[in-house]
Amino acid sequence: MDKDLSSIEDVISGLYEAVSFNANEKPNHPLLRLLFHLQARITPPKEDIGGIVRSLDVEQFITHFAGRTKDIADIGGKELEQERRIVKFGRVAQVFSSYHFYALNSEIPIARGVNSIQLVNEYSRWWILSLTYDRAAAGAPLEIQTL
Repeated sequence: MDKDLSSIEDVISGLYEAVSFNANEKPNHPLLRLLFHLQARITPPKEDIGGIVRSLDVEQFITHFAGRTKDIADIGGKELEQERRIVKFGRVAQVFSSYHFYALNSEIPIARGVNSIQLVNEYSRWWILSLTYDRAAAGAPLEIQTL
């Protein structure tokens, strides 16, 4: 990875790179581990994990994501960022990033949603400390609302 982890933008683009994968390959697990702080938590939509809100550590997320993408493992998948909003103060940052997830053989997204990403700057670099995401219902608008 040729990413500058002192840049929020590169950490976020690295996240999208890490969860994308070619046919018969896996997502970039070493990159995921590099981007997330050792204390990081990832919270998928509750529908994905038994109908309750439950946060996962990075290793649990890797297992969870493999289960969610097993049907397209032989095709490959790519998550593409659509919009990004960053709010930063000192050593903390909040990023809202909308995405589309595609099977590599399709131009129609199989999932759309928003990642809510909290980062902390420690040891002269940015780490993802928390990732919570939700998917948009089919046909629902995908916009990040600022209240």
